[in-house]
Amino acid sequence: MSKKFNYHSLEELQREVCQENIELDFLENTDVLNQNLMINNHQIPNRLAIQSMEGCDSDEQGSLVELTFRRLYLK
Repeated sequence: MSKKFNYHSLEELQREVCQENIELDFLENTDVLNQNLMINNHQIPNRLAIQSMEGCDSDEQGSLVELTFRRLYLK
């Protein structure tokens, strides 16, 4: 079963994980997400990513749109 990720604090998420008996480690310090990363001679400014499907980057038929190309630097 899927559930919308809609938490307002880390504590709220931790409470739900505990209630669902899910084994999951949490880090308070998220500084690593701000670090640069080199991939195939390309410097990535941080460790965060948005997948195309998460951004709802398509038209009604599911085809790629301008936003998809801008987001993925394919243009």
